[in-house]
Amino acid sequence: MFATQAEYRLMFPAKGLLGRFGIVAFAGVGGVDKSYSEIAFDELLPAGGGGLRFRLTKKYPIHFRADYGLGKGGHTFSMGVMEAF
Repeated sequence: MFATQAEYRLMFPAKGLLGRFGIVAFAGVGGVDKSYSEIAFDELLPAGGGGLRFRLTKKYPIHFRADYGLGKGGHTFSMGVMEAF
């Protein structure tokens, strides 16, 4: 198996309620085969997406998140509290 992922998070630089919002963009690629040397470039599985963040508390970085992701196999929408990683 080969997999890599990158994510960029940005909180809005504002005061008050707007400063508790943020955005995220993520992308990744991976592949699976019997051995690492057999993973073909045209069989890689790319994925990417983005989301919104809302900081629930002023003091601690606890976020409510809503993310939408796309890949070769379809798409997904997820919501949760805290970051996935």
